[in-house]
Amino acid sequence: MDLISVIGTVECTGAEVESDPWIPLKISWWPRGPRQPLYLRVSGANGGEVELKVDPDNGALIQMIIITQPLVVTVARGESAEQRRIAERTVVLDRSRWAEDGSIVKNVQDLVLVRDQGAAELRFADAEVVSRVWCGDVVVGLSAESSLISIGAVSPALDG
Repeated sequence: MDLISVIGTVECTGAEVESDPWIPLKISWWPRGPRQPLYLRVSGANGGEVELKVDPDNGALIQMIIITQPLVVTVARGESAEQRRIAERTVVLDRSRWAEDGSIVKNVQDLVLVRDQGAAELRFADAEVVSRVWCGDVVVGLSAESSLISIGAVSPALDG
């Protein structure tokens, strides 16, 4: 599978977490540019559909929406002490996958939604997270190769 490449980070001034019976998880990051975003539609190899919205000017991840819920597992999670933590940033995705005239790209990953009380983490690959990029209560997990491994949040919106 073609993992999603992260090439850096940019400042994040805020993040919002939403969840309801129809949208299991929606995360938005700020600031946002004025232009129409680029779209990355990620299908789960075993079900599920996710949409990532990317700023066309700088590649910043500006929104993640779970459209169709992938496989869900419920676990008690903890953060490893040896992981690097980068605060108040959002990730910048490699925009080379978008053609000059195309704004929608499709991709397939091993999607799994991990739930804990008041927390959710969408996993894109079964790989070790070695660093985390935080903005408020939202976290993006990266591999040693700077691939997007997970997007998660802790929020009262995720209770129940």
